[in-house]
Amino acid sequence: MSGQKAVVIDGHRAWLAVVERVLSTASVEVVGSAASLREGTRLIEERGPDLAVVGPTMDENESGALSWLSRTAARHPDVTLIAVSDSRDPGGIRDALAAGAAAVVVKSDDPLELATAVRQTSERSFFLRAEVPQSATATSAAGHGLTKREVEILRLAAQGMSNAEIAKKIWVTEQTVKFHLANTYRKLGVANRTGAARQAQLLGILGGD
Repeated sequence: MSGQKAVVIDGHRAWLAVVERVLSTASVEVVGSAASLREGTRLIEERGPDLAVVGPTMDENESGALSWLSRTAARHPDVTLIAVSDSRDPGGIRDALAAGAAAVVVKSDDPLELATAVRQTSERSFFLRAEVPQSATATSAAGHGLTKREVEILRLAAQGMSNAEIAKKIWVTEQTVKFHLANTYRKLGVANRTGAARQAQLLGILGGD
């Protein structure tokens, strides 16, 4: 992850400064900042960053942030998009993930959560700070045929833990972890843990601890 470059987009200059300091703790260099989505697009095209952090405060004349995420994800698939949200609303978070964000961080939380999200996405896993009610999680998981153990393992995998780390944490063999993950991939119609984590977030399967 060392040596990554980022563009930060937000309408609040003070927040831009906070993000720059936080990213430096994750060995990420901010190569440009913008107060609008349009300017952010220009910076991405000109400076080719590895990462773009998109805040919730934009010019009201800009197209919606979700549309921007979708267009940018399609046009620049090699740029990791992290959305910063003012809200913990699970629906809004799922919309951002569906539009192309690799991670969502709640702005009111500890700014260092952003550094964690950067580290998680750089390892091709996904990070979701906001909580989804456990009842909604259980209903969605059951609707897709996932067992409680499969959801538990998928949640740990989405946090960036290896199969060996998961096995040690929940007191099972690594082969058992692989077995449950394989079943999860099949039920969600994906090929690997990256796809499973993303699909689970979109479907609201993963909740808080």
